[in-house]
Amino acid sequence: MKNWDWGLILICVVLAFAIFGGAKNTKLAPLQTGAAIPSPSERQLSSSEIEENIRATQYKLEQLQKETALLEEKKNSSVYKGKIYMSVNTSSDASTEYVDIYTDSSTKEPINITGWKLVSTSTNQSVTIPKSTLLYFAGQTNSEQDVYLGPNEHAYIITGRSPIGYGFKTNKCSGYLSQYTNFYPGVWTNCPAPRDEDQSSIPRRVINDSCFDLINSLGSCRIPEPLSNAYSSECQDFLIKKINYPYCISNHKNDKDFWGSSWYVYLKRSEPLWKYRRETVILYDATGKLVTQVIKY
Repeated sequence: MKNWDWGLILICVVLAFAIFGGAKNTKLAPLQTGAAIPSPSERQLSSSEIEENIRATQYKLEQLQKETALLEEKKNSSVYKGKIYMSVNTSSDASTEYVDIYTDSSTKEPINITGWKLVSTSTNQSVTIPKSTLLYFAGQTNSEQDVYLGPNEHAYIITGRSPIGYGFKTNKCSGYLSQYTNFYPGVWTNCPAPRDEDQSSIPRRVINDSCFDLINSLGSCRIPEPLSNAYSSECQDFLIKKINYPYCISNHKNDKDFWGSSWYVYLKRSEPLWKYRRETVILYDATGKLVTQVIKY
């Protein structure tokens, strides 16, 4: 029997008690000549007392219903509720529409979000978060793996296709990827500066003074333009071989600060998924339980 059924039974019991005064079974007393004064347990309740009992019972029923709703919500909620957060960026272009799933500093263990579902309550569209590439290598086939979020990390679940063919997790070299390619949202850029790379291959001669000056002036995460013949071959080799994404990966992949805090995960859709208004996007975990939701009015 459901909890609210018990509440109705309780109301009926109280009403019966109120109406009939809770009279006890007593033996008939002998007739007396004077008017007898009923004891408190035998007299009928007044209308105000009955109303007060009804109000008290209704209050208890409401509390019972709230407790039942909380228990039901807890039963249907994910263990990750309150640990994972979400925002939705709508767009008319699938390549710039995304859901940002993120954690905060309280996250203790990496959370695997691959296989979780995003569902629209207005259109009933549903998508499953796919695997993505951890470390992207340009010009070759990349393997994919589950997407894990550690403390203060983001996963941008982008509706469209990747401009480089794969999703990826950002690292200190990822900025090079955005030089000739547009990512949305923008990719974190914090590449090692050219002046901080090993320059021992460039002889320290007068002819290379202009080369060292040039290297010191270059910004990070950008492949420099080809040099004129006024620069030495050693200078040109340094810029061609060492100031680019592949070299950065090879030389810095073991750095303690190598990894960034964001994943770019692509759903490879050609059309947007989420409505601008009157939309509710719900995130369910791999067991089908609710993690969080975003309502757009």
